[in-house]
Amino acid sequence: MRGASWLAITAAPVLVTSVAFGPAVAAPAAPAAPAAKCSMSRDDLNSEPGKTVYLLRGKGFTPGATFELRGEWVTSGNGGMGAGGTVPANGTITLSELPAGTFFVSSSKDGDVFCGATPKEKAGKSRQYRKGYDRGYADIRHNCRAKPPRDINRQSMDWREGYQDGAAKATEKFCH
Repeated sequence: MRGASWLAITAAPVLVTSVAFGPAVAAPAAPAAPAAKCSMSRDDLNSEPGKTVYLLRGKGFTPGATFELRGEWVTSGNGGMGAGGTVPANGTITLSELPAGTFFVSSSKDGDVFCGATPKEKAGKSRQYRKGYDRGYADIRHNCRAKPPRDINRQSMDWREGYQDGAAKATEKFCH
């Protein structure tokens, strides 16, 4: 028995020693603030046939920082609009009705953030799209409960897309 109690006495200091001088465990680091990022998409609410405009959405920007829109459109003589301002408390930026181009947001706290380039329109789309848009717009303007034409499935994809967009725009404008 005496051997067993000696083992317990000698083992205890070893355990204490290994705990006291063991590897240091660092406290977990605070999560990093989300990095600012933004993207471009078609601005369907403000686009019209023959004039597609785009929407820039940014998030994760430092609230209170100043920002400025930059890109090929701003520097190529397109009015020098230089959209910008102060980032709101929620850290989001939304700019609408932008023309086609490549855009950056330059923030006083977050630096230059690439937002993207607007998509290229398919060649030949605008004529069929315009015809469909005009028909959809006219149908709904005349009657808010109008249904698509029976032969819509025989039309091109661009015509159908134009019809839907035209009908949606007319509904928004005349049917509320």
